[in-house]
This record gives sequence, C-alpha cells and structure tokens, in this order.
Amino acid sequence: MTYFETIMVRVDVALMALILIVLLSGGLTIFAIIAKRVFLPAPIWEGIVRPITVKMIDRLNRSSRTDFALIIRGAIVFFILFALSAFLIYGVEKAMMWIGYGAYSDLILIAFILSPVAILWPAYGVSSENVQRGHYQAIAQGLNVNLVLSDKHSLRRASARSVAVALCDWVAAPMLIFIIGGVYYAYLFFVISLMVRVSGADTSPFVMVFGFLYRLFKIVMLPLLFTIIFAASFFAPGSKPLRTFGALKYPMHIAEATFAFSQTIVLGGAFQNRVGHAVNTPWVGPEGATAKLEHKDVIRVLIHYGICLLLLVVSLSPLAVYA
Repeated sequence: MTYFETIMVRVDVALMALILIVLLSGGLTIFAIIAKRVFLPAPIWEGIVRPITVKMIDRLNRSSRTDFALIIRGAIVFFILFALSAFLIYGVEKAMMWIGYGAYSDLILIAFILSPVAILWPAYGVSSENVQRGHYQAIAQGLNVNLVLSDKHSLRRASARSVAVALCDWVAAPMLIFIIGGVYYAYLFFVISLMVRVSGADTSPFVMVFGFLYRLFKIVMLPLLFTIIFAASFFAPGSKPLRTFGALKYPMHIAEATFAFSQTIVLGGAFQNRVGHAVNTPWVGPEGATAKLEHKDVIRVLIHYGICLLLLVVSLSPLAVYA
C-alpha cells in the first residue's frame, strides 16, 4: 500500500471515529441535560489519565528546583504518560484482533482522544445567568484554569475559549496528525497537549521542550484551523468573514482569535492557571469590539463552532468515499 493509499484509509478511519464519538458524546450530553449532571468535556483517554497527570505535575513541578531538575522531571512525566498511551494502543490492538475486529482498532483509539460536542453544554451553561456547579467545574477542568474570581464576562470569555481549545486539541489536531503520521503520532500530540495545558504555561522549565513542540504543532495546524473557521463564518449568525484575516496576527492563538474577529468580540487576556498563577495571553479581536461578552455572543460562537464540525465532516466525506 502506498503512502497516499494509507492516508486515504486513515481519512476514512478518522471520519468514522469523529462520527462515532459525536453520537456517543451527543447521547451522553442529552442524558446529562435530562439528569441535570455535567461530565468532564475532555476526550475519554484524557478523562482517565488527567488525574494521574495532575498528581505527578503538582508533585514534581516545584519552583524550588533548578531549571535542569525541572526539565528532567518534566521528561519523566512525559515518558510515563506516553508509556501509558502506548500500553493502551497495544492493548486495544491485541483485544480487537482477539475478537476478530483488528481492522477497527485505530478507529477506537482515535475516538478515545476526540471530544467534539461534549464541550457545548457546559460552555452554554457557564455563559447563562444561573451557572450550575457542574458547568463551572467542567469548564475549569477542561481549560485547567482557576475561575474562582472570574466575573460573568470572564466566564463568558472562558466559555468561548473552551470551544477554541476543543476544536484544536480535541478534534482537528489529533485527526490531522493521525492522518499524516498514524496513531502513535496522534497520541504523542495528545500527551504533549495534556502536559502543557495541565501545567498552565508552555514556557516553564518543566514543559519547556514540550511547549516548543506544542507550538510547532500549532503552526502546522494554523492553515486548517483558520480555513475551517473562516469557511464556517459564511454560515454563522452575526459573523463577518472578511474580518477573520485579522486573526493571522496571532498564530499561537489562531482558533480563539479567528472566532473573535469573525464574531466581532474580544477574547484572551490574562487568566489564572489551575493552581492560581497568572498567565498572560494577548487580547484578540477587532478594534471597537468589546470583551464584555453577552450570553448571545457566546451562543453565536457555539453555533459557529458547530458549523465548523459540520464542515469538517462534509470536507472529509468525499475523501472517505474515495478511500
């Protein structure tokens, strides 16, 4: 099988995995709404390894240590997480072969690191006037931020930012990397993304190397993310497609910036990470827009995000049929 043929097969697998997890998480979201419960919106595998990641990072990432010691400790955490992921890959492949469905092992594995729609319910809930405890906790854990001192406008910006993170780290990036490099590279990105996001800053010595790799992955993702959000802006309510080009000034925050410029709002700004340390990120958005988001602004962003997912499925479908 040539590399081109392999890519076509992976496109088919990635599309089926996306549809599978949309159906599963969509059903879970309906259950959550009915039962008035909220679940962590992250991918399945992240939900499993995140507690381990948090515990290891909190224990090993101590400011009293030298930079060299922190770099070594960060490498240890990375190898433990990647070893767990490799063990999962090996176990799923062997189990699927044992029951006679080995051809579907990649589908299951990619579905484990996708989470396209679970973010919508808590993002909507945090933006509303009466925030339920579960919504607040889901966004805080999904973004790995401290929202204790956040006012309503800050919560709405966090809500909009959450779908930008979901589109990049929980949908587009793992799918694209899997299509190009295979399942192990997709899980490599997963581990790097999880470490950087849980640590709260990609420039700290603990994740310095992995933060650099994370930024490289984001540069690779820039054309795809911008194109998806730009194309969706022609169908999203309240969107101004031509303004989206202003987002190209913020390549490290391309998803959030493109949503902001398209919807004429301001996102970004400083926030507190999971352990309460300040993290400075640029304000992104067109001149004259406001960072004091209303609930309707967030609803427009959520609809825009939903259209992005639909366009992603539509764009992959012809390739999957060809495969």
